[in-house]
Amino acid sequence: MSSIRPAGDYEDKGVHTFVPYDILSVRVGNTAGDPYEYSKKSKIVYKVYYRTTDGSGYQWSAEGGSVRTLAEQLYDRGAVERRVLLISGENTYVTIEADETAESYTTNRKITCLVISTLSVLYLFGWIVAALLRRAKRLAAEQTEF
Repeated sequence: MSSIRPAGDYEDKGVHTFVPYDILSVRVGNTAGDPYEYSKKSKIVYKVYYRTTDGSGYQWSAEGGSVRTLAEQLYDRGAVERRVLLISGENTYVTIEADETAESYTTNRKITCLVISTLSVLYLFGWIVAALLRRAKRLAAEQTEF
């Protein structure tokens, strides 16, 4: 959560119309571990690439799925309105839904990180409790044997 920028770090460049211009296949997957296993852990997805119509040069891509026809359906939907947020002090930007703001974007990212962290801690806690219960049960079984 500490890597999430505050809303003030984003400069709102307004809502732009993005039109699809290409569909490309992209290999995604787990790159950790044995490089020879990469092909087994990865898959091909199709991305739809968009660019603005106003000449501003902004681009965006959306994952269309693992079947090309799904990406083609997304492509056929046509133009999409998205808000562009420029990251102050850097030569980069993010695009978000047109009805979002920098504040709602950062808040949603923080909530997502909090939910993932909470679920991870709960999972770990549950695993520890289960291990302790198994140990207690094993110790109780060993004591009744004597």
